[in-house]
Amino acid sequence: MKGRDDTTKPTLKKSSTLYEISGPSFKNLQNLEYLNKQVYTHVHAQSKEWEVVSNSEALPYLPNRQNLVDITVGIQKQQEIETPLFGSIKLDDYLKYGKGYILNTGGSIWGLDFAPKVPALDSDPTMDYLAVAGYKGTVDECIPMTHVQEKGSYRNCIQIWKLHLSVQKHSVAPVLDLCLLHDYGVIYDLKWCPYGCYDEVGGTH
Repeated sequence: MKGRDDTTKPTLKKSSTLYEISGPSFKNLQNLEYLNKQVYTHVHAQSKEWEVVSNSEALPYLPNRQNLVDITVGIQKQQEIETPLFGSIKLDDYLKYGKGYILNTGGSIWGLDFAPKVPALDSDPTMDYLAVAGYKGTVDECIPMTHVQEKGSYRNCIQIWKLHLSVQKHSVAPVLDLCLLHDYGVIYDLKWCPYGCYDEVGGTH
């Protein structure tokens, strides 16, 4: 038998995929050109369609739990943080290699979705909006999904949180930017309009 030549080393082809510290480069993950499409160009949010209400008027629509929530964070050194309703915790304040947030929405979350943005119009790629909704309470409510809730019988809200998401920059505390109040009961799921309704602040619409 012919012996193996230990002096011969295999030739390895260099991959054409570029990698960043946090993983594969963005352009090699997926073709996202479809995000720049504008389909529903005639659909825009208009201020006349909405009404700003006072805190007292909004209270019946907000989560039932108003008290502080104790949240334990950390691995080797653990800390208990009191988090108010609509408050948040930045994990990189307590974890050396951890990034992320804990949000106290006050209720039981059944639906959440990030707003789709149009890269060609986006002036701040690190800023995202997260819609959160569900039950106003946690364990004290149970409404079957098949139950039809009469309009006005269960007041609720959709919370819109503003988050700055970046693995390169220091984290910024999330902000509850807006609450959409409605009279249509429990929300079991929610989705943004896929694309075509994105506007920058100060736009013409």
